[in-house]
Amino acid sequence: MTADQVAEVERLVNEAVWANDDVCINQMSYPEATARGAMALFSEKYGDVVRVVEIPGVSMELCGGTHVRTTGQIGLFRIVSESGVAAGVRRVEAVTGREAFERVRRDERVLRDAAGLLKTREENLIPRIQQVLEQGRDLQKQLEKARASGGADVLGEMLNAAETVDGIRLIRASALFEGGVDEMKALGDKLRERLGSGVAVLADRGDKPMFVAVVTDDLIQRGVRADALVREVAAVTGGRGGGKPHMAQAGAGDRERMDEAMERVIDIVRPLLAGSAA
Repeated sequence: MTADQVAEVERLVNEAVWANDDVCINQMSYPEATARGAMALFSEKYGDVVRVVEIPGVSMELCGGTHVRTTGQIGLFRIVSESGVAAGVRRVEAVTGREAFERVRRDERVLRDAAGLLKTREENLIPRIQQVLEQGRDLQKQLEKARASGGADVLGEMLNAAETVDGIRLIRASALFEGGVDEMKALGDKLRERLGSGVAVLADRGDKPMFVAVVTDDLIQRGVRADALVREVAAVTGGRGGGKPHMAQAGAGDRERMDEAMERVIDIVRPLLAGSAA
């Protein structure tokens, strides 16, 4: 059964439960019961007189184990599993009443914990999962590309993609850094060594979204500071942070605004450069 089919079965059963219909139990001969449409399982053996359980308009079965007077006493119905037992026949296992309620609560806890791990709200869980999967696919493509090229120089690619803003080199890069902020700082140090003169802002949209900014020594002497830069970038997302003039870090607030923050890096850098020139 598909997920939609399981949900539809649950809906139909629960509607019958909430209707609170009477459950009718009668004793009759086996031929009479089957003639009236009672469902019998071929694997079961029945006597001459059988117990017939009927919910009018819903079902009629030969059954020895239904013990409620009305369907409402069942309370709630949740499917636990379903499997095939014969050609065209499915076996459904379900829980009812208090156990069904506890299962609902357990599912809610799982959703809440999953949302917490992904740093999002429960109603945004599906888009967030899709985003993580997309990032994973992008990372896999980058890895395959690196393997195909014999391990491309990531630093070289970043340097080649550097922009020029008011005469200085600017690098903006978003990625998933498995090593977290330590890996970002190590990469920042290497960028500082190879930039010559410029600034770089790195963004990690992983489990702990972060920004790291680095500034070369010549620009520091002109008054451009990494801590001031990273604070303004993070502020776009509602985050904050700080550090030293040559390197600083900040946590992102709203993960969904990190792309916007990276797009605004140029607008943030220009006033800092203008102030240093003055």
